[in-house]
Amino acid sequence: MYEEFYRDGDGLSSEVLSGNWTWETLRRISSDVWSDINNDGIANRDDRLGYRINGYNNLDGLFYGSGARVTERDEDVLPAYYEILMKNKYARDDVSAEMIDIIRENCSTDIAYLYGDPFNGLGYIFRNTIQAKSDNFASEYAKRETAALTSMEKFIEQFLSVE
Repeated sequence: MYEEFYRDGDGLSSEVLSGNWTWETLRRISSDVWSDINNDGIANRDDRLGYRINGYNNLDGLFYGSGARVTERDEDVLPAYYEILMKNKYARDDVSAEMIDIIRENCSTDIAYLYGDPFNGLGYIFRNTIQAKSDNFASEYAKRETAALTSMEKFIEQFLSVE
């Protein structure tokens, strides 16, 4: 989509590498890309959207952006995930791998948020508790913790076994 609008497939990478990438750049590019496909004058899922955040993501961003976690950073699993899978298996070229390094060095998330099922939904517990208008965060966490730990061990083994 970026190439269709800006004719330079490496333009985003160049912005990042030159230190010019900002949230304002994302906003500008996203608004440039929006097209009102269904002609209703409102940006919705029937249109072409450059970037969109819904209410649920905003809750998750608030939770994880505040530094809250449901897992601890594992110094063995995450580096293996990025080096083996993201950079070596999925990156299309060296520039893409460099983009992955830049992203990895400058932002973080909880792996339980990225992969909800193997963590028994713990990555979404904050959002779900708020949506349910509940104050039972601790009891919900405790109820899911044992199954999450069992499932998480299998999940980690799968990542470590990828060649």
